[in-house]
Amino acid sequence: MQRFLYIILFSVVISSCQYIKDKLEKKNDPVARVYGKYLYASELAGLVPKGTPSKDSLDIVNNYINNWIRQAVILKQAEDNVEYNADDIEKQLQNYRNSLVIYSYEQQLVAQKLDTLVQDQEISDYYDANKSNFELKKSILKGAYAKIPKSAIRLDIARKWFRSSKDKDRESLETYCMQFASVYSLDDTTWFYLDRLMNVMPLDRFSESSVLRRNNYIDFQDDHFVYLVRVKDFMYKDDISPLEFETDNIRNIIINKRKLKLINDMENSVYKEALNKGDFKIYHDKE
Repeated sequence: MQRFLYIILFSVVISSCQYIKDKLEKKNDPVARVYGKYLYASELAGLVPKGTPSKDSLDIVNNYINNWIRQAVILKQAEDNVEYNADDIEKQLQNYRNSLVIYSYEQQLVAQKLDTLVQDQEISDYYDANKSNFELKKSILKGAYAKIPKSAIRLDIARKWFRSSKDKDRESLETYCMQFASVYSLDDTTWFYLDRLMNVMPLDRFSESSVLRRNNYIDFQDDHFVYLVRVKDFMYKDDISPLEFETDNIRNIIINKRKLKLINDMENSVYKEALNKGDFKIYHDKE
């Protein structure tokens, strides 16, 4: 209990901005102590970004010190009350360090040597060879939609533009929606999940099959809004997803495969080089 009172009192003391400032000016002096552990001013170097106001700088330092104290106190409490094998802990720490060093090297290798350019033909070939892996989990469609307040002007003309396939009318509709629509998307060339449409339109009154019909046009309203939907194309859940919908996904798959191969090739190369140089030896019982 006395130890904890000491820590609490010490935390109150170091909360003084002037105390911290004076300590930081002497880098070899301790700024905090918990039991037999010291935190030195030199360990706080680089903690505060350049240009940070004085008050904010002191707050950052003060928070760091107090967090350091809290961690040290809790660690001591854990060490006093938990049975553990010091050798096992050390082994785990060494394994963790090794993993971090290797991971850092792999990331550096990937950044320097990974080819991230994927040709369209490569994407197409991968898709054709793995179509069964691209089964849709949810229905998708190509289409346009707009949610327009009933108070908006020229709604009849907007409806006419929405049905039209003329470029001039599409441009007029785009301008109109920018001014009046609450939510809209007029790009009917890109696949998207039906869920996206359901999230902005109260389509629960319709069945999925009544919405997903090619060249389907839906026009309905409630007390506040007019809802316009035009379906150009669609595919149901469990259908094979179209290539254009999977392009980005496949590109990422290919790049990730290249990444794994690059790392694996590096590991094999390093291992073989060490073997050829006699840098390691496996000792058997008979020896």
